[in-house]
Amino acid sequence: MEWEEIAELRRQEIARLHRCCREYDREASLLREKLTAFESQETQPSEDAPKHFSVKGCVERIVDGECWIERPAHDEEAEFWGVYIVGPDGLDSHIADFNDKSDAEFFARCKESVYA
Repeated sequence: MEWEEIAELRRQEIARLHRCCREYDREASLLREKLTAFESQETQPSEDAPKHFSVKGCVERIVDGECWIERPAHDEEAEFWGVYIVGPDGLDSHIADFNDKSDAEFFARCKESVYA
């Protein structure tokens, strides 16, 4: 592999990381806004509000030009971490993604404490 090719691959990886950081910053900003809005309400969550949140490792796959998010294979590491609401029917609903597992777990604990 030529040095120019290696340099181009590094530039692409750096650009991808910058996109991830911008997305993470956007998500954090939206979460702060939602939390502020929630805290400004004087009502309590309803009885049927979700009470359990789960954190799951995720990988991104491109299939036929479309992006799919899946659980990593047994021998594969997660690329990022998703936080899901576990509904009363046992089905998961996605609410947020994080690059770091500890951030995702902290977010899930915060959400659970709000609805406790």
